[in-house]
Amino acid sequence: MDSPSAFDSMAAVFAVVAAIANDVDEASGPSGRTRVDAVATAYDTLGELTGR
Repeated sequence: MDSPSAFDSMAAVFAVVAAIANDVDEASGPSGRTRVDAVATAYDTLGELTGR
């Protein structure tokens, strides 16, 4: 299968981004976790990720 793109799948890119995000989350400690929780709560409240 020929593709005009060098990247047939973005899976590898997403894996790298997820690994970096996990490392940043761990390095940020409890204050970072609190911030992530606050953002997740805001997304839930606004229905941003559920398409409500």
